[in-house]
Amino acid sequence: MLEDCTFAPDCDRVFEYSDVQARISGHIENIKNPSSGHIVADSIGSITIDKNVKAPNNCVIETASK
Repeated sequence: MLEDCTFAPDCDRVFEYSDVQARISGHIENIKNPSSGHIVADSIGSITIDKNVKAPNNCVIETASK
């Protein structure tokens, strides 16, 4: 589990093939192909889900309510 983590601006893609529980303080530029879990961030630039995503492909991705 990741809580109140941040990513540097040059971290341009995160969580590929991961089963993750994350609460990110700040911005994520791109989330790519997470397998499962729950990701909450203050803001998200883009989300990439392509043909290479691993099952179960049921990750919940959302921005935090402020």
